Amino acid sequence: MIPISDRRLREFIENSYWYHTIEIYEGLVTKGAYDHRPYLERYGFPETLVDKTVLDVGTSDGFFAFEFERRGAQKVIAIDTDTYDGSVGHTDISPAKYSNYEKKYAKNKVTSSEFQDIIESFGLQTANRRLIAANLLKSSVIFKIQSVYDLERAGEKYALVFCGDLIEHLKHPLSALENLRAATGELCIISLSSALPKGNLGRLPRRVLRKLIQLFRMDGYIVEASDALLYRGNEAGGSFFHFHPYTFEQALLASGFRDVRIHSEFNLRHLRAKSVSHHVIFHCWV
Repeated sequence: MIPISDRRLREFIENSYWYHTIEIYEGLVTKGAYDHRPYLERYGFPETLVDKTVLDVGTSDGFFAFEFERRGAQKVIAIDTDTYDGSVGHTDISPAKYSNYEKKYAKNKVTSSEFQDIIESFGLQTANRRLIAANLLKSSVIFKIQSVYDLERAGEKYALVFCGDLIEHLKHPLSALENLRAATGELCIISLSSALPKGNLGRLPRRVLRKLIQLFRMDGYIVEASDALLYRGNEAGGSFFHFHPYTFEQALLASGFRDVRIHSEFNLRHLRAKSVSHHVIFHCWV
């Protein structure tokens, strides 16, 4: 690593587009879209992961992968499809909204141009934030460019598999769940974002409430609100299915998990958009 000044490093950390809030060291924290640190206990991760192998699916900037390492995991593999080179990293995007994501990912090219000295100092070709964070944290996490759809074919199993806020962004969520099941040796923890709350329907926006309480009658079969699934693929273009927890639970069981339990529910604020996304944490055993 070529020496760089603390001032220049701070400029990169504070001005890059981070998804995760990560404390590099005291006084230097990435400005992530989300700050998961106050919510860690809601996920129900084992306090110790000593002698365990862990797979972090959809790792983004690596916050959870670093947390698993901190808890003593013997080996942490973290996968994602974003190469940080300006190309569209999402596995699935609606064709009608593709240009939106081209603009979003083009920010990586701008970052690479503005901080070329930082990138070269870490021996990198692009502004790969997770690799830079790993270097600064002296982490041994193994990062790979890989899709959730490839897990079953890879044939590897991990004691703990974690998938954070990914499923709702996929065109083929059932295939993704089956791949997660194939990679799970003991426990799979899934964070479902943009979920439909189990209760308190009266607090939902009226337009959403109308959809939820509507009864669809087909051949005499009534689908109640508790079976709800909303499709939003023609809106943002990268967020497709908003699952009701009970619907998602059935999908998990159908994917081959032996036991599925809802561990917690909470609202997580997007710090840039000033919006709130409802999260439901599922624990799934094989």
